[in-house]
Amino acid sequence: MPSRRWWGRRLFTIHTAVALLAGCGGKAPLRTTPAPAPVDLCDGRCTETLDVTFLGVAGFLMRSGPDALLTAPAFTNPGLLRVVFPFTVRSDTALVARRMALVDTAAVASARALLVGHAHYDHLLDVPFVARRFATRATIYGGRTMANILAAAPLDPGRVRAIELFELGDPTRVGHWFPLAGTRLRFMPLLSEHAPNVGGATFAPGRIWHPLRRLPRTAGGYKLGEPYAYLIDVMRPDSTPALRILYQDAAASPELAHLPPFVGTDARPVDLLIVTAGNFDAVPDYPTAYLQRLRPRLTIVAHWEDFFRSPERPLRAIPLLRSRELARRLERDAPGRWITMDPMATLRIRF
Repeated sequence: MPSRRWWGRRLFTIHTAVALLAGCGGKAPLRTTPAPAPVDLCDGRCTETLDVTFLGVAGFLMRSGPDALLTAPAFTNPGLLRVVFPFTVRSDTALVARRMALVDTAAVASARALLVGHAHYDHLLDVPFVARRFATRATIYGGRTMANILAAAPLDPGRVRAIELFELGDPTRVGHWFPLAGTRLRFMPLLSEHAPNVGGATFAPGRIWHPLRRLPRTAGGYKLGEPYAYLIDVMRPDSTPALRILYQDAAASPELAHLPPFVGTDARPVDLLIVTAGNFDAVPDYPTAYLQRLRPRLTIVAHWEDFFRSPERPLRAIPLLRSRELARRLERDAPGRWITMDPMATLRIRF
């Protein structure tokens, strides 16, 4: 007869499956669009642009003039059973190549940074191939767990930069600015969180403390690690921020819905907020607290689509997301100032 421990593992697996289904999805009035109209975020005459291409899940390409950066692209979408049970997962490099061919390849090639918010498989699985084949000039930034996983990837170790806890900004302290050499871009990593999936439990929790010799074989091997958000600035020639973006790839609690205590010209508010639909209701007041406290001019909702099916199939949101409630919160706190894009859609922001 199976032991209590055996049954406990099976029940956790079932709970995890339900949690993952609830993570990002549903039939909803999120007003997704494949061709968003340009948006003006300037007080007077707009003189510059930022093109924001949604790659899917929480991946973005951001380009202003010749300067570009990426957030972790994810195209390989293993099925739910392959994720929940210990089946092998690996990057579908042929699929990744087809999807990347739909993006501004020159901008990707010029990107100087690839930002990873946490180390789960749906954020990190495709990063080594993208960095090696397409974003060949980008340094990959993320937590120590991310760096320890990528130690097993066929990448120059100098291209992977672990961000340490003392470099993080949070509501009580200013973190370290990382200027991207030869560009007008800089970013600051911020302390963040990953919302629980179900019953206070999170899929693949924990950290990886030492460099791996081989990439994880299963989805559960890609541990959460250290969750970070990123503040991204497009700078003016006088070294003041012209446009500010706050990027998150996982829902976080309202205690973190504050910028660091900036002073002087660094005290610019958030112009563009990028939030995630996944597990938005697993923490209190998300994204409500961020919208009410930061009052961004525009909000993009990412990580909304079903990441258990190929991005080459017809789009749908993952089942069980309370997307009408998410849309209600967004419209209440940012009426007419939020957007959800189809993967590979590009939004032009004028500033």
